[in-house]
Amino acid sequence: MKKELTLKAVELTERVLRDFHQKNTETVFSLCTPDMTWIGAQKGQFDIGLKAFRDDLERVVADMYPCHLANQEFLVTQNEGKTCTVIGRYLVISDEDSPGALAGEQRCVFVYQLIDGELRIRHISTTSPIGEVMVSGNENFVRSLGVTLKQYIAYQVEKRDRRVMVTDEEGVLHVMPESRILYIQASRKQCSIMLESGEMTIRETITQMKEKTSEDFVLIHRSYLINIHHVKRIQRDEAVMDDGTEIRFPEKRRAELKALLKDRFR
Repeated sequence: MKKELTLKAVELTERVLRDFHQKNTETVFSLCTPDMTWIGAQKGQFDIGLKAFRDDLERVVADMYPCHLANQEFLVTQNEGKTCTVIGRYLVISDEDSPGALAGEQRCVFVYQLIDGELRIRHISTTSPIGEVMVSGNENFVRSLGVTLKQYIAYQVEKRDRRVMVTDEEGVLHVMPESRILYIQASRKQCSIMLESGEMTIRETITQMKEKTSEDFVLIHRSYLINIHHVKRIQRDEAVMDDGTEIRFPEKRRAELKALLKDRFR
């Protein structure tokens, strides 16, 4: 497949997973072929055909909490003719207004085939690391308090206490939580801070900001200091941030960034 199609396959994979964990199954059903196959993480989740997959997935959705994804990493591992394979790993975290709490690492494999000019899903596999999470009783969806959730809660408590002090272009001093900062971009002798709520120009240089911020901030390019906790995914030589911004980095930094993403909640 052409590069544009493999990138679309990655985007579709993320969309399918995001919608599913918000209890919307129509996205995945609309993309599957009638003879698709699915291997899930729980006992009995081995389906051949869309009907069996639909029945199983609807049982899962009826039992699950609304969740969102974090720390996504997707990679095209096979691309030949009209078929490509996307693998990925990500955290599944229950939404703030969910009736229960959940956080766990999951992994996936999506096999796409180009049919009549459209990408269709032929196979899906979703798994969790051994010992990461458990189901109990007749649950179809994990609800237990796993290791990852305990680590995630500990991180949320810790990050609330991290503050950074900056001076804007008007000379006003600001003290803000590091967690609000997505990334910092150098602009001559100043910087632009991209926040969850918007952009701010500050007087500090990017070197000064690197010294002020914690180890969560990585200088992936001489002009960009990113908050590793706001990286949505790594694709080729780009880091995609939570706001969709794509920031290029030297190819030699790829392994380092992937390792940082992997180690965040260990």
